[in-house]
Amino acid sequence: MLTYGFYNSVNKDRKYDAEQIGAIFNGLINDGIYANYKEAMKIVPGSGKGHIVIRPGRAWFNGTWTLIDDDGHSFYIASSQVTATYYIYLCVNKNDRMNSIAYYNEIRESEPDKGKFFYLMGQVTIPAGVSAITEDMIVDLRGSSHC
Repeated sequence: MLTYGFYNSVNKDRKYDAEQIGAIFNGLINDGIYANYKEAMKIVPGSGKGHIVIRPGRAWFNGTWTLIDDDGHSFYIASSQVTATYYIYLCVNKNDRMNSIAYYNEIRESEPDKGKFFYLMGQVTIPAGVSAITEDMIVDLRGSSHC
């Protein structure tokens, strides 16, 4: 099938969707986190107990973009009485039409049939009873085959 675009709409005769707009970038932009944009979504310890910060950056996955602005994006990981490992993902949910950053205590696999894609950015292993996350507890997986 031949498709083409983009032309301005005249009397609402053009109907482009997000998949078509995103597809024009295929081949120009590869999936991943932009290594040279701001701080490339680096995962760093925050200021409080269980606090994680994702530094500013931009990514492109599955025809969608994700931007974390200069304030960064942060969340808290609950403390545990046992050593625990958490996996931090950039998530693309095509069905719900949203991207997010989330952590799980297990490895997640993408579910293309459900429109859910998980890109592993890093892992954090927190020893039992620790009150603050430090750099040495974070494994950076940006740029790896997982992300």
